Amino acid sequence: FLNELNKRMRFKQHLGLDTSPTAIQHAQKYGDHYQLIDFNDFSHLSGNHLIFLMEVIEHIEDDLNFLTNLIDNMDTGSHLLVGVPALRVLYSKWDSVLGHFRRHTKQSLVDLLTNAGASVEYIKFGYSYVVPIAYLQRVVLKFDFHENNCEYPKVSPMLSKFLMICNQFEVFSSKFIN
Repeated sequence: FLNELNKRMRFKQHLGLDTSPTAIQHAQKYGDHYQLIDFNDFSHLSGNHLIFLMEVIEHIEDDLNFLTNLIDNMDTGSHLLVGVPALRVLYSKWDSVLGHFRRHTKQSLVDLLTNAGASVEYIKFGYSYVVPIAYLQRVVLKFDFHENNCEYPKVSPMLSKFLMICNQFEVFSSKFIN
């Protein structure tokens, strides 16, 4: 995702950060602009104009302190792209097994980023078409998640194509609805 985004936006420098060595190892297959986060040292941020935190801050208990330190160490004019699990009503055992401390609403994420010193330019939900399924699975049926069943299941090529069409429709329609 970071590579595709950079192709479109052409940042001078870009950096993907994560707290998981496994995630960084996987991401480095796409280039060397991914680094493991050291919570006490943000010196590696200098010169990077796009900082990418996809599904990271929900794993950090003191997310406000982390983001404040991160933003304080970003170069002027840099951008921070953040992806987090949305909708607090969907918080379930799935989240706790994966080490999530929280899910966000748009307002709670805006408040968090603003309190950390960021200026929020744009915010939107993604993958809204899976919310009914997630709600049914996590809230209504209270599916019993554990370490061995928290991965997303493999889907058939036909379902994969359908989900890609749903995603393209969501991206297209988000230009008109925020």
